[in-house]
Amino acid sequence: MKIGFILSAGGSSCFEALELCRISTDKVHIVTDRQCSGLEIARIKGISNELIDFTSKAEFSKLAAQSFKKNNCSVVILLFSRIVSSELHEELLTFNIH
Repeated sequence: MKIGFILSAGGSSCFEALELCRISTDKVHIVTDRQCSGLEIARIKGISNELIDFTSKAEFSKLAAQSFKKNNCSVVILLFSRIVSSELHEELLTFNIH
């Protein structure tokens, strides 16, 4: 199983959980909507990642779902301050913890 995360800032809770649960970096894919320290940390740790450029909530959600599917994620955890649309949560098992 591969886990997807949507981050919008530093992602400290994401990276701490991954470490505590001893989840291998090759089992994680991170998506962001902006340049942020979470994206930089993912790159440093060798975690697959994607910065999505978008114009609407629906477009972001659709592109995020495509990114997670392309990277074989079976679940997505939102640590994200914006609302996503059905284009994401109807496609993948999604948990909003933010």
